[in-house]
Amino acid sequence: MEAAQIIYHDLRIREVSVGLRSPSDGLYRYVLMAGMRPNVWEAHKGLTYSYSDFFDNGRWRGTNISIQSRLMLAEDEPYAEGEELTYDKRMSLKNKRKSLDESIEGDYIDVHIHGLNNDLIGWIEVSGTWDGKIPNSRTVKWIELIASLVGAALAVHELRNGSSGTRS
Repeated sequence: MEAAQIIYHDLRIREVSVGLRSPSDGLYRYVLMAGMRPNVWEAHKGLTYSYSDFFDNGRWRGTNISIQSRLMLAEDEPYAEGEELTYDKRMSLKNKRKSLDESIEGDYIDVHIHGLNNDLIGWIEVSGTWDGKIPNSRTVKWIELIASLVGAALAVHELRNGSSGTRS
């Protein structure tokens, strides 16, 4: 939660969510957020993803901006069936991007959280900034650093609890 609050408050990101792999079934789920409206958070809570979903370019179109991060623009319709309530589609269709760095409803960035052996253990998803711009490269690098620190902390936790740290 501290990581989400730092991203929300200090990096001035409007909506932050964090998802992690569940040890019980190996699926990835949203576990916490900062800045989301309650109805939007409720829409996120029931979603689950498999490991392969994170690399399915046909299902979620976007642009890799680093090894760890992927930019999803509203114009590319980066949402799959079941995710319709996680953003305001009417607002997304109504808003037209006026500049290359403007953020509109429906844009988001996924930043992977890696654990032991570069294993994907979760992700941080950010949407919008307080100034209405797409996060700049410096902000994305800070989020990647935070994701790396979260990954290291979770890897230590897994080791202490006897978990293998490998994908289920």
